[in-house]
Amino acid sequence: MTAAKPELLTIVRRMTSVLGAGFGATVGTQMGDPVAGAMVGETLAQLGEDFVDRVLSPRQEERVATVLSSATELISEGIASGATLRDDGFFDDPHADASEVFEGILLAARDEHEAKKLPYLAKLMSAIAFDKNLTVDAANFLIIETDRLTWLQMCLLAIVSRPEEFPLPETNVGEYGTNWGDWTVSRTFHRMMAPEGSFLQSPPLKDPATGFPGFDLRLSHLQLTNQGQLTASALGLSAIPADDLRDTHATLVRLAELRHEERGGD
Repeated sequence: MTAAKPELLTIVRRMTSVLGAGFGATVGTQMGDPVAGAMVGETLAQLGEDFVDRVLSPRQEERVATVLSSATELISEGIASGATLRDDGFFDDPHADASEVFEGILLAARDEHEAKKLPYLAKLMSAIAFDKNLTVDAANFLIIETDRLTWLQMCLLAIVSRPEEFPLPETNVGEYGTNWGDWTVSRTFHRMMAPEGSFLQSPPLKDPATGFPGFDLRLSHLQLTNQGQLTASALGLSAIPADDLRDTHATLVRLAELRHEERGGD
């Protein structure tokens, strides 16, 4: 087993100090149980130390340290602002639930090649620490689904969830592209829609002439599915900077307009 890099040890020690007596006392006061408060800090600190002792490449060490450090700061900020950590036994000794769930997030971070996803893995860890509605099963489901998501898919979810900031045109959904980059955006967007995908859906619509059921396929009327809403919320996708979304949004609008023109305004 190789020795850990000094930089990673520094981050873990800093994190351990943040999650030390002061953090534990704050959590303990909030929970009415100083021992439980100390265990919350100990759980995250021990998890970091365990990862330090593993055989990781320098890039893997950096990814794990980034997510762990960011999550620690988010949890500390949440407590400082008055948010309450979950009190459903998630952090109780012997820390089985918290350790296993958080380790799953760090394992996803370890192998994540898209660096822009890392802050949102940290947001997921923080969300799970506070929200007891994110049960162990729900948390594990989110970890698996988040691991499968690409950064482009996360951006597309954010765009649809922020319609006032990123309005989409009144044209039908469809795949279109004038080059491979454009086609990838269009294809990825299309594959996220039900029934093929699980994140976006068109609302039902009755044909006014026949009364037969159908769907409103206009881009502007797209909605997040339950899974889409859960994912966008738990990952904090509302925090993706607008600058990271503008090019993808512009591509969607441009391709929708081109497709609309070529099909004679369908």
